[in-house]
Amino acid sequence: MKIGAALLLVTLLCSCSPRRGRADGEPAGSPALGPLAVLEAGENPLWFELAEAGPRQLGFPDEAGLSPFAPWPLARHIRFILPLGDELILGINREGFLRFAPWNTAGSAAGTALYRIADLPRWSPYTLAALFSFEGRAAALLYRDGFFADSPASLPDPRAFSLDPDFPEPRPLNIPAFDDFPAAEGWDMEALHTGPGGYWYYRGIRKSAGQPESGYYRTRDLGFKGEAVSLSVFQNSALPEPLAAAPPLLRSVLEAAFAHSPGGAAAVVFSGLPGFRYFNGGPEEGGAADGSEPAGLNLTGFYREASAARPGAALAVFPGGRGFFRMEPVPAEAAAAVEAVIAGTAAAPQPLTLPPLPPGFAYTAAALCGNTLIAAWEEQEGYSIGAAGFMVIALSY
Repeated sequence: MKIGAALLLVTLLCSCSPRRGRADGEPAGSPALGPLAVLEAGENPLWFELAEAGPRQLGFPDEAGLSPFAPWPLARHIRFILPLGDELILGINREGFLRFAPWNTAGSAAGTALYRIADLPRWSPYTLAALFSFEGRAAALLYRDGFFADSPASLPDPRAFSLDPDFPEPRPLNIPAFDDFPAAEGWDMEALHTGPGGYWYYRGIRKSAGQPESGYYRTRDLGFKGEAVSLSVFQNSALPEPLAAAPPLLRSVLEAAFAHSPGGAAAVVFSGLPGFRYFNGGPEEGGAADGSEPAGLNLTGFYREASAARPGAALAVFPGGRGFFRMEPVPAEAAAAVEAVIAGTAAAPQPLTLPPLPPGFAYTAAALCGNTLIAAWEEQEGYSIGAAGFMVIALSY
């Protein structure tokens, strides 16, 4: 895959500033929330930092504001990415949501609309535990982190929020599965992830009285209460999967990446699934032959199944920006693809090189919205984060 040097245009929609959507009882014709900008992605990178007032365009990440380093649970950064239909939702720690959606109007080129749905007063005291889909909408779970510093904040209540495309703030949300851990009784929800057997696994903790208490539960549907499980079952549910469990398209890309740098694990964003799926790259066996990536570095990845509307895609990226990428044809072209596999002429994973970052910065996640690649970046120092933001670029193949 080539990333060349065409221009990226950002069209600010001053006439479409954010507006509150309709309240309950208002007519359906009420104005919708307008985008902050429409990005017409080309082959030059477009850089944004996560400023307090929202995304701010930069020429390069080292132009970001001098944010003091803070432990990752306390810092503003892109914590999770959730593909939802044709859209991409970013969960911003201590802030809210960023939403990327296809944009195409008469007389203008197709682009990607950027929306900000934030609530600093209610989100800034807390850490984002999970980003997931609930009843067809993006949802977030918050908790009070006290590992690095005691928090003066009370337990989050509400602790879950959903994204309403027509409203500029996250909406409070009740998750019935969490009813076993009422905040009024001192319970905080610290973790939520999917695991074996199609279950959701979640953990509640209560620190208010003497010895801390923990509860480990699972459910097939967050709309219903779950069942208690042991600590070992909960821990095992989060273990990385073997590469053999990955879909063939993704597996080929991960194998190419781990051949380049053996060892470690990959955190992969799946279209249609919450959070990450983790895949084990095998035991560490030393660095790559050319020394370009040290062994044991985790990969970030993305996977999307082919559909009638768009090709399948898989990518894997090291923190420094190097990686691999592969496309899969839409179903109408699948027969030709099968013949290519039988003939041994199927396309192999292609090398991918994202724009370089300054020293001390790293890519932490990457995903596609159509053919637009959005990659999260951070300024890192141990477990702490300084500046953070995202990069947007067109993917050509």
